[in-house]
Amino acid sequence: MTRRLLIVAAVGSALLAIGLWPRRPASLGPCPDGAQLTGAPLGTGTQEWCERVATDGRRLKDGPYTVLGANGRRTLDGFYRDGVKEGRWVFWDANGRKREEGEFRHDREHGLWTRWSTSGQRVEAGEYQGGVREGRWTFWYENGRKAREGEYRDGSEVSGWRRWTVKGEPCD
Repeated sequence: MTRRLLIVAAVGSALLAIGLWPRRPASLGPCPDGAQLTGAPLGTGTQEWCERVATDGRRLKDGPYTVLGANGRRTLDGFYRDGVKEGRWVFWDANGRKREEGEFRHDREHGLWTRWSTSGQRVEAGEYQGGVREGRWTFWYENGRKAREGEYRDGSEVSGWRRWTVKGEPCD
């Protein structure tokens, strides 16, 4: 770790210890039993999470996790269980628009995920199984019309994909 990062981390820890660090964003829920709220600087923003000490002495994120940008807006909300990502995670851009949302299971994307462009237009949606694209996925143009749709199996596209032009006309 560079000296600058060590200084920033030390200052952030000191601010947290004396109560000047933001204690809890509105959506950071209560920490699970045995965990306590902590936080640290992160680039130009801050991060806060619940943390507990494991039986082997390791410090583990356990509970809600959030990142705030330099402007104070949320850029990430998620949840950890025993140090791994679990449950619903939401990512926002600097303007507060949702850019990605989905579920994690055992630290990997799992279930339905949706992603949006910087303008707020949905650009893709589909499912993951254990961090790998699986099943039906749909992709959209910036104008909101479907660009393509088809199936993934084990992370690879399988035949039978449908495609459309930006005007919505089917492609062959």
